[in-house]
Amino acid sequence: MPSFFNETHIRASLVDRLLDKHAHTKTDYIPSQSQTEKEYLDSIVRDLSHLFNTRSSTFESYYESNNLTVVDYGIPDFSHYSLEDQDDRLKLLNHLRHSILQFEPRIRNPVVESETDPVNERRLRIRIGGTVMINKSPLRVTFLLKQNFESHKWAVYESFRE
Repeated sequence: MPSFFNETHIRASLVDRLLDKHAHTKTDYIPSQSQTEKEYLDSIVRDLSHLFNTRSSTFESYYESNNLTVVDYGIPDFSHYSLEDQDDRLKLLNHLRHSILQFEPRIRNPVVESETDPVNERRLRIRIGGTVMINKSPLRVTFLLKQNFESHKWAVYESFRE
């Protein structure tokens, strides 16, 4: 199986470090070099899903203006936002970008944009673009984020790579 990573440049995701399946060791878990590009990107999708489906109890004003810790993990509650309102939509996009910067450092230079869902014009789709490093080479990736209105959960999909 081809190796896409240099062990000196890869770190386990926050979720993997918190779950700590290797608690008996004294050092941080380092993912295997045999982890494939797909497994790496799948772990980012999984962690973005956890991040966006966790509500932080941190006040919005504090959330945007400070460096956050594990205690602040998640995004602020936005259930009172109207996603049809441009100001509320921009606040949500800013929260999502800030949470990526704070809790998902594998995505460099994240860009978070909204678009109308072509299937349902009243539904919001969010596109997250950025760069991940694979074997010291930058790879442009884009993820799509859709909200399930019944469960109020966000679903994250990798849409394409450049």
